Amino acid sequence: MPSREAKFAAIKAPIAKSLAAHLTKLGSPDLYAHQAHAYDAASAGSNVLVVTGTNSGKSLCYTLPALNAILKEPMARALFVFPTKALARDQAERLEKLKPDSDIKIGVYDGDTPKPQRSAVRKSCHIVITNPDMLHVGILPQHEHWAPFLRSLRVAALDEIHVYRGVFGSHFSGVMRRFLTLCEWHRALPTLIGSSASIANPLDHFRALTGQDAVLVDEDGSPQMGKTVLFCSPPRIGEGIRGSANVATASLMANLITSGAKTLAFSRSRPAAEQVLLETRKQIEGLGLDQGVVDSYRGGYTPRERREIEKKMFGGDLRGLSSTNALELGVDIGGLDAVILNGFPGSISSFWQQAGRSGRGQSEGLAAFVGHNDAMEQYLISHPQVVLDQGIEPSVLDQSNPSILASQLECAAYERGLSLTDLDRFGPTAIKVAESLEETGNVGFGSGRFFYKGFDSPALRTSLRGSTNQSMSLVASGQTIGEMEKWRATQYAHPGAIYLHRGSMFRVESFDEAALQIQLEPCLSEYLTFPIVQTSIRSSFLITPSTTTDSAELLSVVVRQSVTGYLKRSTDHGRSMGQEQLEMPDQVFETLAIRLSFETPQDDLTSEFAAGVHSVEHALMAIAPLMAGCDRLDLGSAWDVKSSDSGRACVWVYDQAVGGVGLCQRLYEVRKEWISRSLTLLTDCPCFTGCPSCLFDARCIHGNALLDKPRAIQFFKELLSGS
Repeated sequence: MPSREAKFAAIKAPIAKSLAAHLTKLGSPDLYAHQAHAYDAASAGSNVLVVTGTNSGKSLCYTLPALNAILKEPMARALFVFPTKALARDQAERLEKLKPDSDIKIGVYDGDTPKPQRSAVRKSCHIVITNPDMLHVGILPQHEHWAPFLRSLRVAALDEIHVYRGVFGSHFSGVMRRFLTLCEWHRALPTLIGSSASIANPLDHFRALTGQDAVLVDEDGSPQMGKTVLFCSPPRIGEGIRGSANVATASLMANLITSGAKTLAFSRSRPAAEQVLLETRKQIEGLGLDQGVVDSYRGGYTPRERREIEKKMFGGDLRGLSSTNALELGVDIGGLDAVILNGFPGSISSFWQQAGRSGRGQSEGLAAFVGHNDAMEQYLISHPQVVLDQGIEPSVLDQSNPSILASQLECAAYERGLSLTDLDRFGPTAIKVAESLEETGNVGFGSGRFFYKGFDSPALRTSLRGSTNQSMSLVASGQTIGEMEKWRATQYAHPGAIYLHRGSMFRVESFDEAALQIQLEPCLSEYLTFPIVQTSIRSSFLITPSTTTDSAELLSVVVRQSVTGYLKRSTDHGRSMGQEQLEMPDQVFETLAIRLSFETPQDDLTSEFAAGVHSVEHALMAIAPLMAGCDRLDLGSAWDVKSSDSGRACVWVYDQAVGGVGLCQRLYEVRKEWISRSLTLLTDCPCFTGCPSCLFDARCIHGNALLDKPRAIQFFKELLSGS
């Protein structure tokens, strides 16, 4: 990828002399074109959305208008919302260097802020930096204490808005409507300034997230150093079988570190990030380096651990870091020479966010994508144009999801009684959801307003990332070393599961659901564990019925998931080492699903027919995350040779969220291309019966038995001819 020259522009709107002079002193008197255009639009009173590449200086687009407003009006305030604590803390340090006046106070208000300091931040800081969770739990429910701040609020910045999608985005759209309702109540109308990596639907997404329109600024004027993007796979160890991508990532990382390249490796999951750390430490020790030059970074660490790791990486004490996507967003950890993507991160947008972390200075960078031995990633290895040429997918959220909307309306009703006019801000279905809350007794109605009946804020039990706010503590040797959402713990921290933490292995000894506590014991294991989840689906009603020329349906469904056991796979090459049985609590929820149906000949209910249907499910799920623009864990699937309500064979793909968040609607819209790519996945692979590069799925509860690739190809061709 070639380098690009900078494009500058002069601002037209007035700017405080002290701010302009300070920019000159810092060596940046000229603004990139997008920074100047964003400043002018915000100064004119318009909401602004800046959509430019990684390391393009987007933060200056909202920082300059905020600082200028404060210099012009000393009582003015600004609120900056970042999606992660790490990014918020990093930006706070940068902002301290940028402010032209020492009297301008900047404070971070998040879960790590000591309670004795929180009042001072609220009362005296001109710019408050926070995250969605603290806005949701700590600011909006206590808005009376924040009244002077909200009354003086002039700028509200939302950084990296492309990450607000799915369940998280749907919840945050409710948080933003609560926030704007309270701003209006306190007689404030702040200018909203959003920033984002490239997405296909920027203005639509901004509107869905905030309910507001904005001026789009998407001409990137920043310079860009050249970058080499490498697509590679682990070496083959047999026909259709490749080695472990975690081991291959560690090998690549060890060699880069040894050759002097400061390297960051992204993995899709916490266990994978920990395994990469283990393997990298082994390899660099064999190459003569101290194991301490590489560490891991992910969610679940204590605040002290996170700060310590960030400081070491920025200061140069660490040469390598194995991370989850916790470092995907623009946290500055020093100039990186190379980035490794250990598996596809879930969206093309995230791919470029992670790849863009390398070469963020005056030197070129390397971004290496290591494809796992599964169908979707091998499809990308053999079809790199999907990533390189297709363009960024749209961000999808559903502000009308009934379960999420109900939770957000309860929170809003607690904070201030909701009038019918207030409900309009939450969309056309809000009045119906509010009335249903009144029927259940959670919300009352009087004097023209809906009000919450309880005394404690419902925000405390409303997670922005799921339908429950319950988390379980992970305890080792009497010390809490992390937390995990209860639903996730059911699948990944069950008794017998292997849990990795900062290079150490633990085995789960007990799972206490009542006490919300999981006991861990240190261990040395030759295998990792993967849950076996059985799914049954019952349809509720059709949303978009199928026709004689289209076998796809969009439905409301009830899903029951049962964790019945777990697989053991070796840490080196992922070889199967058996499985164990489990009994864990079932999860039952309503969601949206797309169903693809096939005619079921009465004389062909054979194992080959069933294997063909099963194979269609695997191929569809391999491609679905690419089409929906989501992580593979955001979708679930099931198959049936004879559906109870239609009598036809079918494959289900559903949103892994209560009520659905728009992913299956997106799949329904692009169903022909989805089916076509799934067929290409099978026909391009040279194997005959199916292999890890086209059909195998590590999560398959049948252990990838009962698969028939030729029959699946036949089914896909029939579906395409019918579409």
